[in-house]
Amino acid sequence: MKRPRIHELIRLPEKQPVKQYLDGGNFNVLKQMLLAWGTVFTIGVVVLLSEGHYPQAGIWGVAMLATLAVYAARRTHFLQDNLRPILGIYLVFLLLVFARTLEEAGAVYSFAGFLFPGLLLAFRLRWYEYLALLSIFYATTSWVVVTTELAPQTGTRFGMLIAALAWSCAVFGWSQRLTRRREERFVKDWRSELLREKEQSRMRDELNSAREMQLSMLPRHDPDMDWLDFSGVSLPASEVGGDYFEHFRVSDSVLAVVIGDVAGHGMASGLVLSGVRSGLYLLRENLTSPVEVLERLNRLVRETAPRRMFVTLQIAVLNAETRMLAVANAGHPPLVRLDSTTGKAEVLGSSGLPLGTQLEPEFNLVEKPLEPGDVLAFHTDGVLEVSDLHEESFGEDRLRREVARTGRRSSARQIRDSILNEISRFKGDVRQADDLTLVVARFMP
Repeated sequence: MKRPRIHELIRLPEKQPVKQYLDGGNFNVLKQMLLAWGTVFTIGVVVLLSEGHYPQAGIWGVAMLATLAVYAARRTHFLQDNLRPILGIYLVFLLLVFARTLEEAGAVYSFAGFLFPGLLLAFRLRWYEYLALLSIFYATTSWVVVTTELAPQTGTRFGMLIAALAWSCAVFGWSQRLTRRREERFVKDWRSELLREKEQSRMRDELNSAREMQLSMLPRHDPDMDWLDFSGVSLPASEVGGDYFEHFRVSDSVLAVVIGDVAGHGMASGLVLSGVRSGLYLLRENLTSPVEVLERLNRLVRETAPRRMFVTLQIAVLNAETRMLAVANAGHPPLVRLDSTTGKAEVLGSSGLPLGTQLEPEFNLVEKPLEPGDVLAFHTDGVLEVSDLHEESFGEDRLRREVARTGRRSSARQIRDSILNEISRFKGDVRQADDLTLVVARFMP
């Protein structure tokens, strides 16, 4: 048993933490006392046996065994649950041992009247526990003074009894004050910790709710189009992520893929992300003109998001009828395109400025033809910035190599999982520091 820490007790009713805290301190003192008395009794038994005092040696031997038994039981639930009664019984037992074996009445008077009451100052007990033990000690003191030749004169006896009583009263008052001060200090700290824990619990509940909301904004199903194989995943680094991807079915032959990243991650990023997502749904009819959509979203973020809260966004329009890909980018990492005819993976487009800056960005449209078997890998900067134990980033080159390695004969899901496995192998045990989103689309015949 050890004195518990405050955070371990905050879920208990107030009286229980106070008891456990005080008993933890009492146990530490009792453990040291057991070691000290065990040593005293061991030495005493040896000395008494060497001098031929066998009855006294036997009593001290019993006291030594009792001390060892209590020490051996220190980790049991019985001792921990009944610490104060056992402590009181043990102290009374020690007093009886000394009263029975010490030949000098003055020594017994000193032990019973002053030493044992003084020992109580080291423990934090209830008032009635102090009173009961001090009464036993004082009764023993009175018995010694009255029944022995320690003080033959009545005045001397009266003075010795008054002195022991005064010391017992002083110990009672002093110990009560020490106990009350420690209780008050603990209760103050405990209540403060309880309020802090409640606030943290409330914040965790809010973050969990926000996380559920943020995850609900991600697409639940891949687009069902016979000309496109599609698979995406987003892995937040904290309770609420700033990454986002979505697909919008404009027509049976046209699909718009959107991927974005709000600066940082957490509650603020999630709120900004929610606003951008709402804007995309309002502008979904205009997604065939991705530059126009970016311009309107830029005004939205600039006027509504907190200062220095920027959003990178990429809109790609895939047209199966014209076999063309149109990409507009606002500060987002360019996508990787695997050319099925050459087997080479290339970066398509440039980043540019993100949404929400006070500058006037110029969003450019990049168009490329699509051939059957072409693979598009959309990603956030969390993919490129994953670090290993040596703080080396995963980087764009590794991403292109992995797309080229698996892209020619694999499905979109297999390509996605292969990239994620390579990222996991690369970073090892390093904690994911940023949100990570990866979307793979394969153009089918």
